[in-house]
Amino acid sequence: MLKNHRACGGPRRASRRLLRTLLPLIGLIVGGACTTDNSPVTSISPPGGGPPQFSFYNAQHDLLQNVAAFCFNLQWNTCLRPEYTDDQALMGENKQTYGPPAFIAPAENLDSFTGDNSFQAAPVLVAYVHVLLDAAPLPSTYTDLKLNYGDNCVYLGHLNGSFKSFVVPAQNATCAPTLPNPLPTPLNVQAIASAAFPGHGNIPPVARFHEGQKGQSAGVPFLGMKCGDKWCLVLADGQGQPVSEWKPPHDGVHNNRRSWAVYGWNDSQHLAIRKQGGGLDRSSMRVSVVAVPNLGNITEAQYTQDFQHVATVYWSGSPSDKYRDNWHYKKGHNEVYLKRVTDQDWRGEIRHVRQMPWGDWVTSITPVPVVRRDHGVPLPGTARFLWTATDEDLWIACEEGCCRVAGQ
Repeated sequence: MLKNHRACGGPRRASRRLLRTLLPLIGLIVGGACTTDNSPVTSISPPGGGPPQFSFYNAQHDLLQNVAAFCFNLQWNTCLRPEYTDDQALMGENKQTYGPPAFIAPAENLDSFTGDNSFQAAPVLVAYVHVLLDAAPLPSTYTDLKLNYGDNCVYLGHLNGSFKSFVVPAQNATCAPTLPNPLPTPLNVQAIASAAFPGHGNIPPVARFHEGQKGQSAGVPFLGMKCGDKWCLVLADGQGQPVSEWKPPHDGVHNNRRSWAVYGWNDSQHLAIRKQGGGLDRSSMRVSVVAVPNLGNITEAQYTQDFQHVATVYWSGSPSDKYRDNWHYKKGHNEVYLKRVTDQDWRGEIRHVRQMPWGDWVTSITPVPVVRRDHGVPLPGTARFLWTATDEDLWIACEEGCCRVAGQ
């Protein structure tokens, strides 16, 4: 279990602002580490044995060394800040199994592309995907996205009136800014604009993994990222438009809240459970974690004064296994609260409010450990799941830093 402490000391607010111009270079040079120890992060075997489960970030938020080195070549700080990225094992050849862990990071300049016209001259580099090397053949759910083991470069172009994506292996340990002609075989893209919150400024410049819903696309992974004033889903090979993208469990619950209505501020996925005899199964539990709309504006003073509501883990069905027994999640809204006691001590709670049969309202509170990493720069106010050896933990932006919220 993670201890209730901050991973490493960071400068206070005044000092942070003075260091902002230096931190990006420092962070890339050391691969995100806040100590001189930059040893590789290795895969972790779950309790009871079975295939290893993996996290691209360790408990101190340090990125896997070879991935950090590739991001250094790209000069992308986005890789080092979990709120921008996503990492998990994607669905394997069937709905109960997993393929190898994958990591996606958005381009450093993704927020500079403001509309369709930004992609019309030629396909531009928008993301990087790393697939952890394994001895087994790569499942078709990966190869249908043109993904290979190792480093992959993702491009978007708005060509002949619609978006297309091109996923190609990295060359010379980097990704070229643009693709040479002739262009490789494209993948179809579903570009989604928000009717309730339109415009470039309402979408965070992040990347996520998604899942398909029906028929051929059921559970199949897609790639997602901001594309100007829309959110683009890169579809698996053979998936035409329109595609049945699996609507998140929180879809339609709070349409008047930007972080609930717009892709990128939140994350949804099937959760993993340990199977009897060791190893992991991909469960039928689909769950969302959604940042509060004002997450990026909560100040250090507010976190110090009292617990602040930062995100909601939303269950449309009933939790089971460790999510019921350890996290004490319940159907509906499970609100995540964070509080700063000192720079080295941040605390978390999972709260669930429910009405009793006799009419009274009660709040159940589960304390949860928090490890915070200071980045010294503003981060997008997002929340997502964290793939680990024993849990689906949470990454939540918290006042110029990122907070890892862990299960018991």
